[in-house]
Amino acid sequence: AQRLTVSGEKRSGIGGSGLAAGRAAFLGRMHLEESAVADWLARRNQNYSWLTEMIELEMAYARERERVVTPEARKREFTALRFQLTIFEVEVIEFDTLDAAREALLCVREDGMEMEEVAAEGRYSFRQERLLLEDIAPELQQLFVSIIPGKVLEPIEQSGEYRLCRVLAKNEPEPEDAGVRRRVEHGVLERHGAERGTQRVQWNLLFAQAMRA
Repeated sequence: AQRLTVSGEKRSGIGGSGLAAGRAAFLGRMHLEESAVADWLARRNQNYSWLTEMIELEMAYARERERVVTPEARKREFTALRFQLTIFEVEVIEFDTLDAAREALLCVREDGMEMEEVAAEGRYSFRQERLLLEDIAPELQQLFVSIIPGKVLEPIEQSGEYRLCRVLAKNEPEPEDAGVRRRVEHGVLERHGAERGTQRVQWNLLFAQAMRA
């Protein structure tokens, strides 16, 4: 998860009671008992001052986000991104070789086999994905946009592997769809940061990296 660093004056408005509430919320999210905090920090080579700073940043971020991500801002961002937020429901099989991918393509197109059936028969990796258009590599976007739902794309090479994709559906984005909403809010915050210039809100991954340590 991404977090924002904010200026000192925004963080300074967090009082003692607010900080205590933020700390309690943090411990709840991390499933930590108060007695376990010291050990948790030691494993990350951090101290209580660092934890307080991170909680202040989290709270300042939440306050700034609430101020910036208004319904009007979300609506403007959604309108600007609408096409790139087209939703694709896709079935995917992964192969080690192009020949295997082409053989599977024939099984689907010529023999009428289902993608999952082909994958099971050959013991290949199969999954269903839900993608936004912007998640798809730029050079492949037009293929996905133009294909008729139900059809299978030619094998796609990616990092030495080959993917066979069937587009099950293409749907217009809905503003309240969870994935669309997250992307729209992310865009609002990015735009806000860019517009602030040297005073801008900057992305800070320190907290998320520490949480994964």
